[in-house]
Amino acid sequence: MAPAKTSDVCDAFSAALNALGPFEARPHLAVAVSGGSDSMALCLLADAWARERNGRITALTVDHGLRAESREEALWVEQQLRARATACVRFHLTLEHKGNLQQQAREARYAAMLDWCRQHHVLHLLIGHHASDQAETHVLHEARGTTADGASAMASCSLRGGVRILRPMLALHKSELENFLRVHHQPWLEDPSNASHRFARNRLRGTLDVAARSAQARDAGKQRHVRDQQLVQDAAHTLCIYAEGYAQIDRARYLALPDSNAAALLSATLRTLAGKTTRPRHHETLGAHAVIREGALTRITRMHCVIHVKADTVLIVRETARMGTFEITSAQGEAYYAGFWRVRWQGLKGSGYRLAPLGKMGARALKTFAPNGLPQAIFPSLVALWHLDQVVCVPHIAWRHHALPQHAKLQLSAAAPVALAASPFWYEGMNHAQPLT
Repeated sequence: MAPAKTSDVCDAFSAALNALGPFEARPHLAVAVSGGSDSMALCLLADAWARERNGRITALTVDHGLRAESREEALWVEQQLRARATACVRFHLTLEHKGNLQQQAREARYAAMLDWCRQHHVLHLLIGHHASDQAETHVLHEARGTTADGASAMASCSLRGGVRILRPMLALHKSELENFLRVHHQPWLEDPSNASHRFARNRLRGTLDVAARSAQARDAGKQRHVRDQQLVQDAAHTLCIYAEGYAQIDRARYLALPDSNAAALLSATLRTLAGKTTRPRHHETLGAHAVIREGALTRITRMHCVIHVKADTVLIVRETARMGTFEITSAQGEAYYAGFWRVRWQGLKGSGYRLAPLGKMGARALKTFAPNGLPQAIFPSLVALWHLDQVVCVPHIAWRHHALPQHAKLQLSAAAPVALAASPFWYEGMNHAQPLT
C-alpha cells in the first residue's frame, strides 16, 4: 500500500470521529495511550481534532507491571505527551500472575480508565484499534465459530459503564499511522509481546488480506445493526429488567420468537445483568435456550447469573458469589458496583463500610420487609450496605438498621454498560436515581 498523505489521514480521522458524535461544544476526550504507533497516532490526531473545536484531550496510560520495562515505558509516554502540551494521567496496576493474564490486564486497564472518566465527567474514551486489528478480530471470531454478531468484530461506538468507547481509526491502516508519526517526528514504542507466537492474534499478522477482511467485518456490522433493531423490538414485548438487578421474561412470548432471536435476546439480557461487554459463548447461550424451551422447572447458571425456569416466567438474577465486595473508604463519594449499579453516598464516617450482596442468611432474616411483588429468589443478590459483619441498609427494600447514622445517605441507580440499557423495555424506574435512607 502506498503511504497516504498525512492530510488524508487527518481528514479520514476527522470524518470518522465526527460520525460518532454529537459532541459537546468544547469536547473533552480521554485517549487510551500505550506508547505504540497506533495509540500515539490516535493521541496526536485526537488532540488536533479537539483543539480545532476549543476542546482538549487527556491521555490515559497504564503500567500493568507485567514486564520490567512497564514503568519506564509509561513514564516515557507521559514525558512525550507533556512535551506536546498534552495532559497525561498514569496508572499503576497490580495484577495476579495467574490465569489469562491478557484478559486480566485488559479488564483492569478498562476499569481504571472508565473510573477516571466517570470521576472527571468525561463522556468519551477513544481507543486506537485500526483496520488490521479489525480484520484480525473478524478472523479470530470466525475461527471460534462465533455468531453473526461476532463476525462484525469491534463496534466503532459502544457504551460501557456510562462512558462512550469510540474507535475512530477502524478504516485506517497501521502503515498509514506509522507514516503519519514519522512526518510529525513522533517516535513510538514496540511491544515485544506483539512478536510472540504464543498469541493467536500475533500468528495471524502478516497473513491477512486486511482490506478484504475489514470489508467483511463492515458488511457484518451493517447486518448486525438490523438485528439490533429487531432485538429491541423483541425485548420490548418479552421482558423487563428491574433496578434491583434482575430480569423477568414472559416465557410464552419468548418461545414464540424464532430460535435465533430468542437466543440473541437471552445473550443480551445476561450481558446487561452481569455488567459485561462481551457476550457469553454461543454454545452456552444455546444450551440455556434449550433448557428454557424444554420447560423443566429448574435453574442453571450462565455468565455470573442464575436462570430460574418456571412454567410461565423465566427469572434471571445475579449470582451472589460473583458480585464481589466494594470497600467504602471515604465519608462521601461515588462508584460503580458489580458492573450494574452506580452508587453515591455521604455521611459514612469511620471505617468498615462496604457494599456486598445481602446473601442467603441476610435474605432469610429480612424477608418480611419485602415489598409486594418482589420475587423471593432475588433476595440474596440485593445490594446491601455492611458495617463490619452487620447489614445496616438494604436500599431496595427500604430497610435500615438503627446502627446506621441518621444523616447517612445513599443513592443507587442502574447503570448497565450495553446497548440494551437504552432500549424501551427497561422498567421505568431504571432511569431514575433512587434516594435511599
